Amino acid sequence: MLRTICAVGMWTTLLGGVVLTAGLAAMAPAERIVPPSYNVWDFGARGDGVTDDTDVIQAAVDAAGTTGGTLLFPPGTYIVTSVGLRPGVHYLGYGATIKRPPKQGKWTRTFDSSKRGYLYSGDQDSPPLTIEGLTFDGNRSEQGEYRKYQLEQAHVLFLCADPKRAGRLQVRILNCCFQDCVADAISLYRNVDAQIVNCTARDCFRGGLTVTGGYARVQVTNFTAQGEDHPTGIDVEVDGAGFGDTYRIELSINGLMLPNGDFDLGVRDGSIVVGTNIIARAPFHLYARDATVRITNSVFGVGPYSAYSNRIVYPGDVTFKDCKFLIDGQSGAQSQRWAAIHVYWNVASGQARDQSLKLIDCDFEIGSGIADNDTTYALYCEADRPERNNRLLVAGGSIPADFDYGAFIRQGGTVTLRDVDIQAETAMYLGSAAKWVINALIDNVRIEKSKVYAVIPTHGPNNQFTHHNVLVDQAVNIIETRYGLTRNRYLGGRIVLGEKPPTDKTHGLVGDVYRLKTPTPGQTYKWICTESGCGSKAAWKPLVSVGE
Repeated sequence: MLRTICAVGMWTTLLGGVVLTAGLAAMAPAERIVPPSYNVWDFGARGDGVTDDTDVIQAAVDAAGTTGGTLLFPPGTYIVTSVGLRPGVHYLGYGATIKRPPKQGKWTRTFDSSKRGYLYSGDQDSPPLTIEGLTFDGNRSEQGEYRKYQLEQAHVLFLCADPKRAGRLQVRILNCCFQDCVADAISLYRNVDAQIVNCTARDCFRGGLTVTGGYARVQVTNFTAQGEDHPTGIDVEVDGAGFGDTYRIELSINGLMLPNGDFDLGVRDGSIVVGTNIIARAPFHLYARDATVRITNSVFGVGPYSAYSNRIVYPGDVTFKDCKFLIDGQSGAQSQRWAAIHVYWNVASGQARDQSLKLIDCDFEIGSGIADNDTTYALYCEADRPERNNRLLVAGGSIPADFDYGAFIRQGGTVTLRDVDIQAETAMYLGSAAKWVINALIDNVRIEKSKVYAVIPTHGPNNQFTHHNVLVDQAVNIIETRYGLTRNRYLGGRIVLGEKPPTDKTHGLVGDVYRLKTPTPGQTYKWICTESGCGSKAAWKPLVSVGE
């Protein structure tokens, strides 16, 4: 049977009932146990958009909770302050709207599994609590002031279980719509096992979906959040410990659409996050200390360079594959800085080791709202030290010519650039300092249109630059420095192609090989750099003549 449900800005047609009935279909007719069915109208609910139906709906929930089964909400608008939820009940309501009455308080949650007497507590997972087909209206225009977080706990759905017990509250939220919330649309706290499928959220002040408690498992499939007054995004900020005092969660996302809302992911304590088919505009924030994150086939808009947002902090073990990072926003009256990837390996509150950030076959792009006089970075890494064993790998992908900087390594760290097409005006900035040593490997990187090959601002005996399979035309063989190049350690070498033999003004790094594009018979056509220099003092030793 085809069902058509509400969605944000679209109609979505779904094949309803397949998942819910699959278990029963597999049973022989004689084995089927059909649970009771309840109807809120039978308990006195009016659904007229005027009458407060809270008490009678609560009575219906309590009755259904004693036996399990389906609690039907016929089409209509049900005024509800706060109802406690029972597991084992299928709350079904295509065409029905649950609406919050005016002037509700900060702690009034519309559907709430944490209410006294309703919090699930057990050593085994609960029977499934399924919410399907309902529309939830937070009625934010009649709630009073909320934009300064006066009503920040007034969530539409608040779901959790007892963190002192090992059992999770099993939740299924299917084909539901949320709108005009003064807090979160769906708030998942501790000890929850949730599946969220084909749901939408619009104009929800805090977030369309938030995950804030540990010992949780969450699967999200085809979730859309957006808004005109409130952008409405997704916020995973785990600050409440679940069973065993853990902040660990398991999160899977397949299909997330955030046309103007934030993507805020903060996980730790061995958490695992897997995401694919995500489209999210700025702001973008990722914190993954002691966690594993794998994201593929996704697009992220990233706003202005900032010390507080639009950044990756403590990447832990993070991999993006086949993703696009778009500098996303509108330039202001003053020139600004923008970084499509902005990495803080550490902050003042702590120093992490053995972290890994991998960008595999990822592309970078600048949005139409960015002014020419702004400064743009495809990748900007804050300071780090190699002894911490934090590692950046960029393998494959492209950085186009409209970026000012391709890979900007501000000061120290371990970085590998491999098989990347970098055409930014300055392809690489490879910075270091006395205690912020850099170890950089540039392998088969293609740089053809840049004005500056690399800025290497300083030098020291512990800095190491290794080149493999790098071919550079003399036209882009520009190396800039502030304090010199000579004391760095250079391994491997580039091949520089030129029209004329090199001089001491030909830029080079020790180990580079300069080769004429058109050799002259009997004349030297290949030289090796024996002393690094840019603009003067470079030394090139003849290596090979034609015929040798």
